[in-house]
Amino acid sequence: MYLVYDIFENIGRVTAIIFNPHESQLVENGMEVEEIPEPENYPGMVPFLHIDLESKELYYNYVKAPDPPSKEDTIEGKVEKLEIENGQIKDIVEEKDRENKNAIFEIYTMLGG
Repeated sequence: MYLVYDIFENIGRVTAIIFNPHESQLVENGMEVEEIPEPENYPGMVPFLHIDLESKELYYNYVKAPDPPSKEDTIEGKVEKLEIENGQIKDIVEEKDRENKNAIFEIYTMLGG
């Protein structure tokens, strides 16, 4: 396997893993490795593979995973909110329609209809 990395002082942050690299994929900031260690499973954390460029040791840095979007920020949440608002608007329109019909009936009866 071949790892491509970005360099930060004496540390490389792996940006690509190439399993059967072609000669054209070999770059200055790359390294051939026999195997890649498995990351630990820390709930709520995301592993990022790094290389100690002096010792050539592979290791992981763990970063807190971003919080999932709130329900209000998802498409489903927005659709649900719009459905509720549409139901409220429908109720208001029906109430105004009844009021208008009652007002027209009152005017009609006042005019002697």
